[in-house]
Amino acid sequence: SADGEELLDIEKTDLEDEFNENLVEVLPASVVQQLAGDLSEDIDNDISARKDWEKMYKEGITLLGLKFEERTEPWDGACGVFHPMITEAVVRFQSETITETFPAAGPVKTKILGKMTEIKSEKSDRKAEFLNWQITEQIEEFRDEQEQLLTQLPLGGSQYFKIWFDEQKKRPVVEFLPIDRVILP
Repeated sequence: SADGEELLDIEKTDLEDEFNENLVEVLPASVVQQLAGDLSEDIDNDISARKDWEKMYKEGITLLGLKFEERTEPWDGACGVFHPMITEAVVRFQSETITETFPAAGPVKTKILGKMTEIKSEKSDRKAEFLNWQITEQIEEFRDEQEQLLTQLPLGGSQYFKIWFDEQKKRPVVEFLPIDRVILP
């Protein structure tokens, strides 16, 4: 009945509200302070543990001349690359990898596990088509963010994407997070 459906909607909304509740407003102040202190200490420890790596990474970027700078020597606008072979290798890696991971037909391919049936095949095709549309058209920034990630990958090792649903844009959004902006224990 219509009344039953409305009741279910109300209960679902209440559960969602409870799930999304801000715990800082519910937990005792002493618990919030303890959690904040623990988190702050963990972050400081993680940053301290990677100081050597971070120094080496920044020095490497500087030595390659990949930091943007206005140059006036030996002439205005001169290239700042110090190690062109390494820079060429980075550009080649990025170029070849983007071609492999983002082909013209779309980056998503499917694989059917188990016995192949017409229903599974059609479902697989629909999923690949939808995800390829989403990545190539709906998420406008996807390829640009991936290209940035692939440029940094050979220099810094692991790199990350942040993916979330943006309520204002009403679509998924992707952002490249360089390794030096990510804190991991």
